[in-house]
Amino acid sequence: MKFIAAKCPNCDGELQVPDDRDFVKCMYCGVDIKVRDAVKVVFEGNIPNLLNLGNEALKVGNYKESYDYFSKVLEYDVKNSQAWFGKASTCAYLYKIYNINEAEVLSYFDKSISLIESENILELKSRISEEINLISKKLFSVCTDHKNENLQDEKKWTEYIKNSKKIIKLLEKALIYNPKNSDTLRFLVKIATENLYSVRFETSYKSGNRTVSYYKQHTLDSNSKNYLVEIADNYKQTLMSFDPIFKKQEEKKVLNKTSLKNNKKFIRIGTTTGLMSGLILGIIITILLPREISKDVGVGIILLTIVLGFGIGYFIADSKTKKLS
Repeated sequence: MKFIAAKCPNCDGELQVPDDRDFVKCMYCGVDIKVRDAVKVVFEGNIPNLLNLGNEALKVGNYKESYDYFSKVLEYDVKNSQAWFGKASTCAYLYKIYNINEAEVLSYFDKSISLIESENILELKSRISEEINLISKKLFSVCTDHKNENLQDEKKWTEYIKNSKKIIKLLEKALIYNPKNSDTLRFLVKIATENLYSVRFETSYKSGNRTVSYYKQHTLDSNSKNYLVEIADNYKQTLMSFDPIFKKQEEKKVLNKTSLKNNKKFIRIGTTTGLMSGLILGIIITILLPREISKDVGVGIILLTIVLGFGIGYFIADSKTKKLS
């Protein structure tokens, strides 16, 4: 049996009560008191201290300790908005890579909002939005490292894509709290676009005494690809509507792609024209050569003019593309 500190709700007498009893008699005023109520009187005076301890533990990365402090507060004050906020923040860091539960995190944040005074709701939503950004970036970094350390494992790749989608859901909730948070939008676009590409890695197998290396790759299934394309496109458009810096960056990317496409086109036309011109010129020169000149010389001249034509065509096309860009 263990004794815990308590205070009589009737006379404020300081008590030590057994933790295995539901009711005790106050040694000062003789009133029968409920143990939980007596303990709660003492505990409520410690709530600010426990909240502070929880926040400090969170700052230094002691997530389990922080989670326990906030949970302890909620045992006696289930309507404490700060404790729900802290519990949401800490539980996100306690998940294993294979078991991220974004729904739990978001439910705790929603609970925190539901218990705050109306005049403070907008401020709290902004704080939650920033906190989700921080949580998402840390989770994505851990998931990415885990994927890179296990590139050859297809299950880890599938798990990584699944977790990326969960992080996207977290960020989309952050947007509900703060629709014009450019950090949230940028990170959504980053996750979606980075995962659109297949992951290529080197592996090997034994063939007798030799080790043969070759490349494999993990690719997205069509549903995941369509989902990520939609996420990237939607939030790019949203971000461009109010973030001039991002809009300028995206317009520059489009311009660069167009320029690259045009450059390839000019070079293809220039080199093809050069080759044909060189071939025709070589044939004409060969025809005009005296008959006593050997055929090998004629073939050599044709090859030489083809090479010169190709080089001149490429040079002219390359110069033109540089002027245009």
